[in-house]
Amino acid sequence: MKTLCCYILIVVLLTATILFQTRLLNERFSFSFDNPECPWCDGNQIDEIRFIPAKTLFIRLFAPADPDLTADFLWVRTKYYFGAHAVTDQDYFFLNYLLEKITDLAPHWKVPYIFGAVVLYLEAQMPDDALWILDKGLASFEDDWQFYFLKGYIYWKAFENLEEASQQIFEASKQKDAPQYLRGLSATLASRSGNRAFMETFYRIIDQHVDDPEQKQKIREKLKGN
Repeated sequence: MKTLCCYILIVVLLTATILFQTRLLNERFSFSFDNPECPWCDGNQIDEIRFIPAKTLFIRLFAPADPDLTADFLWVRTKYYFGAHAVTDQDYFFLNYLLEKITDLAPHWKVPYIFGAVVLYLEAQMPDDALWILDKGLASFEDDWQFYFLKGYIYWKAFENLEEASQQIFEASKQKDAPQYLRGLSATLASRSGNRAFMETFYRIIDQHVDDPEQKQKIREKLKGN
């Protein structure tokens, strides 16, 4: 009798989960599209990505012991999704959604963050989403220079915010294994901002964080020369 009750409870929970998931999908993704130009999409009228659970908790229910493996499967699907749209319509509407699930399941996996930032900005033209994925990655990789550098690059190129770009790239220069040229680049961006108060603050930051007198002098000269 107890076994039967358990089976009934499982069926009820699964049914409720499916119904709840359907409602969430209809609220979040209220449209579907056909992609006739994609020869390997089998003419699907609705992108199957819609049926990946909207809540990461639901995904974990199907693989509670190994979320990293589930993230691997989603990563393969993400690469397929990106490739299919890269050669057809360049519409990456679901890309950030997929990356969000992968990084929820495997927060200490660096590749999806970097891939997401580059592709969301350069290919999808979604710089805000690119910054969001980088900020999420910094929660796990707070001392990785690449995350700060990419943030600075996006602020520089996408938003023309030279002050923020300079700050982010200088932050990148302070991290382990960061290229030496980053400090010079941050100084160049600071000088081009035209904000004297910001440049003076930047001078003080250099005095605090740059120990090499020769390098410090080069940065000062770059600031003065621009």
